[in-house]
Amino acid sequence: DRLGTRRSFKIFVTGWSVANILHAFARTALHFSIFRFLLGATEPANFPAGVKAATEWFPMRQRALAVGIFNAGTTIGSALAAPFVGIIALTWGWRYAFVAGGLLGLVWVIVWTLFYRLPRDHPRLSAAELALIESDRPANETGPLVAPLRVPLAHLLRMRETWGCILARALTDPISYFFFFWTPKFLQTERGFTLADLAAYSWIPFVAGAVGNVMGGAVPTWLTSRGWVLNRARKTTMLVASCCMPLWCLLIVQVPNPALAVAFASAAMFCHTLWSNITLPAEKFPAHVVGTISGLGGCIGGAVGVVTQLGIGW
Repeated sequence: DRLGTRRSFKIFVTGWSVANILHAFARTALHFSIFRFLLGATEPANFPAGVKAATEWFPMRQRALAVGIFNAGTTIGSALAAPFVGIIALTWGWRYAFVAGGLLGLVWVIVWTLFYRLPRDHPRLSAAELALIESDRPANETGPLVAPLRVPLAHLLRMRETWGCILARALTDPISYFFFFWTPKFLQTERGFTLADLAAYSWIPFVAGAVGNVMGGAVPTWLTSRGWVLNRARKTTMLVASCCMPLWCLLIVQVPNPALAVAFASAAMFCHTLWSNITLPAEKFPAHVVGTISGLGGCIGGAVGVVTQLGIGW
């Protein structure tokens, strides 16, 4: 929120890309752990800045869908990474997979720097498009988005909405880590997948997750267009997804067929991303504090994730 979206992405994605490349130079487990730490230190700016960018560029009624599409990049990237990393690792070795990923990140930074501006600063935005973006901005988000407004953190922490968004991330981010980190391991250990099999099939649940991200924004948007209030539309979508999740998770580990395991893992990933937890700050807070709220949620979600991943591993 203090640096602004454009500058934040330039700094943190550059740092993330360099940290990625450094993995290729690891010679011991300690080296690898240090570079993983640097990767983790630079990665978390992605979600607060991404949600903030969607908030800056879309009117309130379109933000859920916009954030869902943005967040779909997480699972689309994971789907593309499975064959991408698999092919590179099998052909040239695992070190080059880190180098390739880091170089792609640096290319993205160049494109972002050249093209991203705030709506009022963008040279190719028409007056009609700007009016649409600013058409239904909430009362606490008045005026053009040109300079960051400082809001004390203590003030935000006294708000119930802040803790609602934080708890949503704390309770669901560990599930994201679980699916992202443990799905390939499960398929390899319990269903006999080779590295080549993972490259060929492990992307499928992540594509389902990408669809769930988009639907997590599209379904409430559609329901509100049919006369539902946003609160009811959002919570109904979350409730349906929550009720389906235990069934899919149980079936994943019960079916002996690898194809069915992948199918139920895909269904679980779809319902998890349908929950669309990172959308909430964009719907409840003005643009100048969305990054802070998203960051607080990600921080607590990451801390809970540390504990849960250790428990899952045990």
